[in-house]
Amino acid sequence: MDRATAVTHLDLWLAADKAVSTGQAYTIGEVTVTRVDAGRIRQQIAYWQSVIDSYDSAAQGGSSRVALASFGSVP
Repeated sequence: MDRATAVTHLDLWLAADKAVSTGQAYTIGEVTVTRVDAGRIRQQIAYWQSVIDSYDSAAQGGSSRVALASFGSVP
């Protein structure tokens, strides 16, 4: 994976957050989220932001370690 892919995933989860905050459902691939999934959405936003932050840190001479966690069937 690269930084651009991580940014794409973050953008999808931010769009999901925006949609469910107005009472709408949002679908990412085969996963549909609703307001009930707000905690999961926040978790994914934090996760993808941390991946991006790791890439940015590495680009600035910091550690380049990025650990990818599995969240089931989430794209």
